[in-house]
Amino acid sequence: MNRIHRLLGASLVLLALLLALPAAAMPVNPEPRWVAQPDGQRFQLQPRGDEHLHWFEQAETGAVVLFNATRQRYEYARLRQAGAQSTTPGLSLSGIALGQGKPSWAASADEARQAWRALWRRFELDQQRLLQQNPLSRKLAPSAPTRHENGAAARSFAAGTSSQAASAYTALVVMVEFTDQSFVNGASSWADRIFGGYPNAPTPGSVNDYFQEMSGNQVQIAPAAETDGTANDGLVRVQLNYPHPHHAKNTSAWNAVLQDALALADAQVDFAAFDVDGDGRVDQDELTLAFVVAGPESSYYASSTEGFWGHARFSANLGDYDGINLWTSYMGLGERQGPQGEEYDSTIGIIAHEFGHSAFGLSDLYNQPSDVSSWGLMGTGSWGYKPGERSGERPVHMIAHSRLNARLPGGQYGLVQAQRLYPGEHAQSHGIGHWFSANPSVYQILGENQSRYWLLEQRKVQGYDEGLIRGLDRIATGDTGLMIAYTNSTARVHIYRADDDPNLGLGARRDSLWFSGNAHTLGPDTVVNSAYPSGTYSGLVVENISAPGETMSFDLRRQHAPCTSHSATNPQHESAGRAYSVQEGSGWWTTTRYYAVGSGDDLGTYTYNQVTLSETTPGYFSLGNCPAPDYTPPVITLVGDAVQTYTVDPNSSGYQDPGYSAHDDVDGDISSRVGWSGGVSLSRVGTYTREYFVKDSAGNWAEVQTRTVHVLPDDGGGTDTTAPVITLQGDTQITLNLGDPWVEPGYSASDDTDGDITSQVVISGSVDSNTAGEYTLDYDVSDAAGNPAVTRTRTVTVVDNSGGCTEHTATAQGHINAGRAYACGNYNYDACAVGSDEVIGSVFLYTQITLREQPSGYYEAGSCN
Repeated sequence: MNRIHRLLGASLVLLALLLALPAAAMPVNPEPRWVAQPDGQRFQLQPRGDEHLHWFEQAETGAVVLFNATRQRYEYARLRQAGAQSTTPGLSLSGIALGQGKPSWAASADEARQAWRALWRRFELDQQRLLQQNPLSRKLAPSAPTRHENGAAARSFAAGTSSQAASAYTALVVMVEFTDQSFVNGASSWADRIFGGYPNAPTPGSVNDYFQEMSGNQVQIAPAAETDGTANDGLVRVQLNYPHPHHAKNTSAWNAVLQDALALADAQVDFAAFDVDGDGRVDQDELTLAFVVAGPESSYYASSTEGFWGHARFSANLGDYDGINLWTSYMGLGERQGPQGEEYDSTIGIIAHEFGHSAFGLSDLYNQPSDVSSWGLMGTGSWGYKPGERSGERPVHMIAHSRLNARLPGGQYGLVQAQRLYPGEHAQSHGIGHWFSANPSVYQILGENQSRYWLLEQRKVQGYDEGLIRGLDRIATGDTGLMIAYTNSTARVHIYRADDDPNLGLGARRDSLWFSGNAHTLGPDTVVNSAYPSGTYSGLVVENISAPGETMSFDLRRQHAPCTSHSATNPQHESAGRAYSVQEGSGWWTTTRYYAVGSGDDLGTYTYNQVTLSETTPGYFSLGNCPAPDYTPPVITLVGDAVQTYTVDPNSSGYQDPGYSAHDDVDGDISSRVGWSGGVSLSRVGTYTREYFVKDSAGNWAEVQTRTVHVLPDDGGGTDTTAPVITLQGDTQITLNLGDPWVEPGYSASDDTDGDITSQVVISGSVDSNTAGEYTLDYDVSDAAGNPAVTRTRTVTVVDNSGGCTEHTATAQGHINAGRAYACGNYNYDACAVGSDEVIGSVFLYTQITLREQPSGYYEAGSCN
């Protein structure tokens, strides 16, 4: 177990590179606190930010405040503009104590948050640039199997149905002491706090218990083998021969300290034993490291001068130990939290948050304009608790975005399978279960491009999600509702809050969720509207959201942007701002040519003829009349087999995609627009998934097509000929009443060689519960050897039991949007039913109105009975 004091020159360069990159941070504890000035004045302040930039906000005045450690007082902050000293804005002390009168030039809360986000954007860009520019990062970094974007290869399960987790992350915890700072509680206390109960039923309140509940019993945290103290309890205790350096938020300065601790821990750990795959390197699948540093946890106190600020790195070259290269993830936290004189061991929230970085590879979600805040573990939900508990004692669950992007042991991605929905002209009804229900659901709707999409999930305040309550009376145990979010990368999430709550970071609000009795329609014209985060029109309509329950329901459709036609002469278009002119030629041959604003369409040189322009979005004009709404999606066709099998070839020149085509009824051949995600390595054994995307010019997405590529080991001729087996949950023949939401009962797939391959099941077909008829769903899967399972089929029959009468329930405006009513009355303030022309209600009221449709297209107020 002796450390090998030899690093390849390349490894040294990359070690310096990776450790220079910004660490994934821990947000400050956002709980408001009372502080005292030297003159005795007391103020209530709320901490904001993280280790990279943090400050305090005073709610009454909107003041931004910093702590002056030299003068031991709180001062108003001054905004520091970007310049020679820094490429991003920041905050600096003003020299004016809090309570002396807020200066007019003092930094505002909005300015502080913008500076913080600018700093994070720079960190993200620097990290991408450094890793892309240095070839060693690509050569030496572990080449994990392809990430399955958008949850395409995620697991499907019912939370809480299994007593044993499917897989475990093995963690080694190094307890770091100094000559002047020792631990208050011993290793056994920390072993219970982190690994409690492993491998049996988890100890309530442990990190292991949290991850089992949050993952639906898919993941455990297992203790690493070591010989210190109680052997194999996963903890090694070391003491460094110098005082606590109190680097606090300076993560770069902590690197050398953690390396020193690791060198001492090496005497108690055989790191070579963790090289399970024998490739000479230990990565995060084989071992993840956790450092608990004696003394204060800086993020609890928002301190820049004392303690250790919790942080993590997902992948770092930590050097050579016991003949292998330790290239793995690590996290760290300070030992103690709590008010002065009432300190206690750090709660599990910070540990779970940093494991989210180091083990699951997740990004922080608290440092962006639409802050995830208390709603997610990777936001400030790591500090969750319910009344009577300590801050961080009950971290909340991951939001759906994090669950889909979570990296599992072995390189798979996703703790839940997302079902893609393709909204069209007519409303589609869907059911959605919460995390603790028999059928937890996450729906995904593609947005601006293939990597930007909406996610719909139902939240229920239960278990660790009771940490949403905190000390506020804004949400209660048992509350449920629909959460709607939009993501445009792995680290950018916009939550559409039903109440448009601007008070972020202070605990969750029930009214931020969507349900009947609260806001129950999200669309282009609602108060909180469905525009993309950029502000551009999306056309998404989520309506008729039901009351809270074990399974909620909602209707989904698309609504084309309103289009206006303008007919005028070219000079009149120019005067109205719809066109611009360019002079062509010279002298007697000078002519004026007109072009449409936005599209740049050539409108010719005529000055008297009427020209028609269509305005599809404000300020964007095209030549011609408004096009008829197009709701027909294009179709992608794969060339070659959808399931392919290769034998691993270390000298492979790369995977050659067999090809694809795409056709649209309006745009024609759009094969050139097809995008795909998911790489394939023929030089590494694994199962790879590639997905193909395309949308037409009207914004209709084609159904995503998937190609699965199995790369098998070269076994000298031995082959696996046993097919996997698919098991359907629930009945294979199901009858559904017209209009009732369709909820997938579930399925599983297993293989004698590959084990659980449920995540690879492909479902062909769909159910339109708003149209009577018979629908067939086919379930298929192949194992890594390419053996296909026997196709399982479920038949769903949607029947109309209303005797030819159909009921529709919505608000007056909802009926107008669906074409069942039209605006009428004085100033069009009322809604009238199509066909009967009777007034059914005001467009300004959210009252639910039932219309009966009989015959088709003729609507009257009332039910069918």
